[in-house]
Amino acid sequence: CPCGSGKKYKQCCGKIS
Repeated sequence: CPCGSGKKYKQCCGKIS
């Protein structure tokens, strides 16, 4: 998943799409 500090991506930086 993309990077971003929101509700959707708390801290998903290139970790398994």
